[in-house]
Amino acid sequence: MNEKQNIIAEKILLVLKESNGHIRESDLLDKLESVDNSFNQLESTFVISRMIEDYKLIYRSKSWICLSSNGEVAINLGISKYIRKIHSNQRLDIKMKRLEVISKILSIIKDSHTILTIAVTAVCTSLIYTLSPNLKELLKLFLQWCKSIFFSS
Repeated sequence: MNEKQNIIAEKILLVLKESNGHIRESDLLDKLESVDNSFNQLESTFVISRMIEDYKLIYRSKSWICLSSNGEVAINLGISKYIRKIHSNQRLDIKMKRLEVISKILSIIKDSHTILTIAVTAVCTSLIYTLSPNLKELLKLFLQWCKSIFFSS
C-alpha cells in the first residue's frame, strides 16, 4: 500500500479501536470521510478489502467490520511497521523453504553416494565370484607348470 493508503488504514484501525472493535461498514466510511475529506470512499473501500484479504487486520461479520487480533498488534506497532514485519517474515519463510530444498538435495546426494558405494561393491563382488573359476583354472595351470619345471626328472 502507498503512504496515503497506510494513513487510511491507520485511521480505520483507530476508529475500530474507539468503537470497541466493531462498526458498521457504512458508519466507518462516514467517519473516515468526516475525519479527512481527501479520503474518498473508493480508496477507503480498497484499503478495507486489502486489510481483510491481505493482512487479516480486520474481518467482516455480517454487516459489521471487526478488529482482529492482528489488527490490535498493528495498532500497537503502527501499520507501516506491521506491514514491514509481515513482508520480512514472508521473505524469511521463502529463504527457509529454499534452505529446506537445498537440504533435501544434499541429503539425496549423500544417500546416492551410499547407494553408489553399495552398487559398486555388489558389482565387484559379483565379478570376483564370476572370475573365481577362471582364477582357479589359471592357478591349476600355474601349479602344473611349476611341477613340470621343478619336479621333472
